[in-house]
Amino acid sequence: MSKTKNAFAILTLILLSHTAFAVPKSRLYQETVSMYEKFTAKYDIAMFGDSLIQRGNWQDMFPEVRIANRGIGGDDTEGMLARIDSVEHTGAHTIFVQVGTNDLNRKKSPEEITNNIKEIAEKISNKKINVIILSVILASKEHVVKNKLIKKINSDLKKENGRYKYLDLNVALAK
Repeated sequence: MSKTKNAFAILTLILLSHTAFAVPKSRLYQETVSMYEKFTAKYDIAMFGDSLIQRGNWQDMFPEVRIANRGIGGDDTEGMLARIDSVEHTGAHTIFVQVGTNDLNRKKSPEEITNNIKEIAEKISNKKINVIILSVILASKEHVVKNKLIKKINSDLKKENGRYKYLDLNVALAK
């Protein structure tokens, strides 16, 4: 099995697992943000996002590359905008960004979510760091309305990708 297929298989298992997550502004969330700010190690790549990123054992999946995991369960685009410095301080030349589901759960509009993700990408790319936006992952088939909103966000992110690259994970994960 190729490394890409392996990575997608592992990512699928991660996405299907259930773990507790920190709600932005909670004590656990603030402690995690504080911890990330204290890390001084330098990395090649940083994974930046919510629980879908946090749950990933990225270094184990790609041992040949130094990867920082800056995911926090329950995070949303506003939380990530507020903690962008901590991911930039990793020294990573490429940052993968995955966020959006928790925003929808908090009743934010697809336009607001898309705009925030683009703002995250712009702030990072302004520091001469490569940005790869990972698609918002589709929910299970019964979540028809939510999936319609997710498809709108992903469509908008895919259209306007001059400042970042876009990677659609749903091609491999949402079958």
